[in-house]
Amino acid sequence: MEDENGKSESLMILEMSLPYLGSEEPVALRGAVHAINRPSTYEMLDTKSELRERVAAAMIEAADSAPDSADDRTLAGYAYALGRLGDARALPTLRSWAREELSLAATLASIAMFARNEDLTMLESFLGAPENEHDYVERIRGVPGVMFQSYGSAALPVIERVFGATTNGSMSFSCLAILLEADRPAGWAFASRAIETNNKFKEAATTHIQRLHPEVGVDEQAILTLARIRAAR
Repeated sequence: MEDENGKSESLMILEMSLPYLGSEEPVALRGAVHAINRPSTYEMLDTKSELRERVAAAMIEAADSAPDSADDRTLAGYAYALGRLGDARALPTLRSWAREELSLAATLASIAMFARNEDLTMLESFLGAPENEHDYVERIRGVPGVMFQSYGSAALPVIERVFGATTNGSMSFSCLAILLEADRPAGWAFASRAIETNNKFKEAATTHIQRLHPEVGVDEQAILTLARIRAAR
């Protein structure tokens, strides 16, 4: 928590930064986005709805020009801020950036933050990328976690389908952790097979189960038995 002097400084930095959101200078735009994404800024905006709306409006107004001036890291920060601020007027911009695959991981995660049911099909289409596009899938492997945080159980059927279809190890790891946490039989069945066959997912499956059920300890047979029981429900 900041003291009053710190809050005043955060507000001053934020106010000074807003005009630079439309800057054609990459460094100026980067600085403005960084100022908005400071933890102290969000702490302040979470308690000041009028200021939050003004910041969101400024970002949305300048968003069309951002891809022309921003590098990928800055654009990812811009996309994150649009999602974090939660103003639904940003969704058309974020959906457009997704279609153009601009800062894709941050853009998809920000779309997921809004938890709109109409976006689930689009999100699934990106997560189900062709198996040969390894680098592409690696970039977006964290999106299922954001979907689960935002959509809750409504995201689970999508995550299960992606889990069943993907051949990318990182995406499988991400989905497995979610399905075990959500206590889905598909996740437990996968974990059981991984332990039984001693495949590359065994260690991750075992670690997740131990975290969720510390009572099993380090006994592999106890872990496997639990996985089989949960999978058979």
